Amino acid sequence: MGIQKTNIEIQGLSALLMHRFPLEPIEAIEKMSKVDQAEISAYRVPDDSRMLYIPGTAIQRALIGGAAFVKGKGRATMSKPAAACLLVTPEYVDLGMTQYVIDSRAVVVPVTKGRIVRHRPRIDEWKVTFNLEWDDTLLSNDELRKIVDNTGARVGLLDFRPEKKGPFGRFIVTKWLRCG
Repeated sequence: MGIQKTNIEIQGLSALLMHRFPLEPIEAIEKMSKVDQAEISAYRVPDDSRMLYIPGTAIQRALIGGAAFVKGKGRATMSKPAAACLLVTPEYVDLGMTQYVIDSRAVVVPVTKGRIVRHRPRIDEWKVTFNLEWDDTLLSNDELRKIVDNTGARVGLLDFRPEKKGPFGRFIVTKWLRCG
């Protein structure tokens, strides 16, 4: 049949912790206030709305990670087929809000093994809707649903998620609608 499209709504079971890659030099960021440091880490739609979002690529990457928990043929998992055929739209998955809580906690910098305090945006209650395009010659609808469910339980989204030994970014599916 080919390319299929599914409209998916997910709701957070745990808070989202954002940490957008900074374009400013690290030294300049360290001298900023915690409010400014958190704002630099926030994912904001690049227009005048100032709405917060989850990058579609972050969801796509998480789904590929979740596919590792779904058995494929033989000893393989569904990671390679998922990587080959999953596409999340839109690019900016709107959270429908502009406000967040500042989460301040110590983190270990992997390169230096040093500890620093990082101030990041945290969103406690969240829900998003996005479209997922996929090729049904590589994945069945049932396999896709298992991938999304495993992603929510075992991989998570954004920073300090279960995949990275953290508690943030877990979710459940609240709507699953095949389109056309």
